[in-house]
Amino acid sequence: MQRSFLKWTLACGLAAAPSFFIAMSLVHRTGYAAACGGMIAGTAVFVVLYGFVERTQRVQRILSWRFAKRTAWIGYGTRIAASIIFPMGVFLDMICGLFSVGFSQWLLGNERFFVERDAAVHGEHVSVFANFLFTTVVQGLLLNVVLLGYMILCLASAIALPCSPSRVQQFDAHRPMAWHD
Repeated sequence: MQRSFLKWTLACGLAAAPSFFIAMSLVHRTGYAAACGGMIAGTAVFVVLYGFVERTQRVQRILSWRFAKRTAWIGYGTRIAASIIFPMGVFLDMICGLFSVGFSQWLLGNERFFVERDAAVHGEHVSVFANFLFTTVVQGLLLNVVLLGYMILCLASAIALPCSPSRVQQFDAHRPMAWHD
């Protein structure tokens, strides 16, 4: 179990890096600690969830299927690679981040989300922490929806690829003749 949490800490940490750097460039220096704490706590939510979900019998049964395991490796590997490759990871994180900040502002009623100098000066670090925690969780959910869509495409292609033209001919050779053949 410890290995699972270590794996997810590394994966989630690398995947969160572009968003972390974008957000930190928009926060006033007096709010850094609260903002960092909120983003780290939000990332930790996903580490814990992934760690526990991975250990369930249902997920273990699904991952025992060859195509599903390959799809998971491709999906999460691509996500981590996209985070490391500067423009691609930043673009994906920025789009999902803009949606999550907008949603958080709308839901929490905080229109001064990144203008935290006044909040930090007046000791409202709890508000800054809560805003960043909530937004990180919302962005993580959005990124997971995007990742799930990508992984469904990967799974479909992993299933379809073994059906190359030569495989189709093998299936056709064993197919019973229809009246119109």
